[in-house]
Amino acid sequence: AKLRRRLVQKVALTGESLQRYDRKRAAALPSRRLQRYCNLSVHFGAMHEGKGGSKARVLQDLESCAPKLFAIARDVAAESSKTLVLVARHSGMDALIAHLRQLASPRDGPQTFGVATMDELAAFNSRANLHGELYRVLIADSTQCGEGVSFF
Repeated sequence: AKLRRRLVQKVALTGESLQRYDRKRAAALPSRRLQRYCNLSVHFGAMHEGKGGSKARVLQDLESCAPKLFAIARDVAAESSKTLVLVARHSGMDALIAHLRQLASPRDGPQTFGVATMDELAAFNSRANLHGELYRVLIADSTQCGEGVSFF
């Protein structure tokens, strides 16, 4: 119970995320589908740059479009130790990766930390990255990387 209190952080839905959630709830969306809108105000399939895509708009205002993901990114960026974040792709994983990469590479300076996915797991765990020199953050799809998956 103590560990849960230390790790779980409540984040209130605000802005576009809250508006979209309320509209979907009013439309009587089943709870399993409604839960997805708690993390990201758009359907995860719309996170692209093509016609009808929402990626640029969401990344421009992640705090309003995805307050939970914004809070995760803020906390990860503020932490100096290596970090593993598990989030389902359908719950905004791609938005979180893109936002963290933006935070890690400011326009006016060098990259401050690297963001890896499971494709870079070997590099994340390599001797050259013991303290996060190459990749400080590993983002993994929680639906693919559940029980039985080793991150070492």
